[in-house]
Amino acid sequence: MNEQAVTITEDEIYILLQFFIHKDYSITYKELLLDIFGKYYSPNKKIRIRAGDGENINFSAFADFMEIVCESFNIPKESIIFETHDKSDERFSHRKLTLGIFCSTKRTITDFDKNLNNPKFIGLSLGRFNTTRLRLAFEIDKEFSNDSYINFQTNVNFIDNYFRHFSELYKEELSWLTSKKFDTDLTSTHPIGMISWHDALPNYGNIWNRYQIEIISETDSLSNFWFTEKTARCLCTGKPFGLIAGQNSLSQLRDMGFKTFSDVMDESYDACTNPYDRIKHLIYSLKMLYNDENRVQKLQKMYEIASENINVYDDYINSQKEK
Repeated sequence: MNEQAVTITEDEIYILLQFFIHKDYSITYKELLLDIFGKYYSPNKKIRIRAGDGENINFSAFADFMEIVCESFNIPKESIIFETHDKSDERFSHRKLTLGIFCSTKRTITDFDKNLNNPKFIGLSLGRFNTTRLRLAFEIDKEFSNDSYINFQTNVNFIDNYFRHFSELYKEELSWLTSKKFDTDLTSTHPIGMISWHDALPNYGNIWNRYQIEIISETDSLSNFWFTEKTARCLCTGKPFGLIAGQNSLSQLRDMGFKTFSDVMDESYDACTNPYDRIKHLIYSLKMLYNDENRVQKLQKMYEIASENINVYDDYINSQKEK
């Protein structure tokens, strides 16, 4: 049986946001939701809305939509609770979700031999396409073309079609994409070239040894609270990393107890307010490290820091199991 986007019980309307908010922050089925509320809402019914896959309710304006729903059907705001990985909109009640993917990553990732014999400086492994990931891959290849591992799974025809009405603005990037020969690992069977985390994690050892620093491009480049297996796999295996996610994401990781690398490289990029500037400042930090006469010693220090995250990670997932 297909999973239901909305479940109605005697006491509750339960909504799974994965069916409504998409990775580009767009919302679908709003008219359908209005019809469902019209048909099934009754006074004193609770409404529970779960963003289990990190759906960004604020940037997508789903919280604004729910305010319209409240006004249209005379629903008290206190009847609505959002379940999210971070604090929800202050207009509604909230229950914080834990990062269950961290536990799943630990279970799914397999042991592998760590042997950094002649690795590239920078590594980037990208599955599903978004604009930030294209920008990141393009800029890294431009600066470190001879010392980078870049695995970009998305079908080029899909990306060309995505930019068909913006092709004049992205001539340079699209030309690069067409001519670039990416590094390869797994073969995708998805129409647009994605690799699921269930398949990627058991094979992470294939790429771990190919580069010294991994650049993580998180699923949501605007939120600093939804960390997926992309971040988890670096933390639980002791891999140094740079992170392109929402503003202050590194700060959020530190609040969770994890170590980042400000003792070795400039992490001020974390404070930039938009993905374009975060990438620009991250590239600058990496160039400074790359050209540092003490680069070997600094990379060694990064691995020492990263190895501390393994124990922090185990403590974190054990604390989640106890809840």
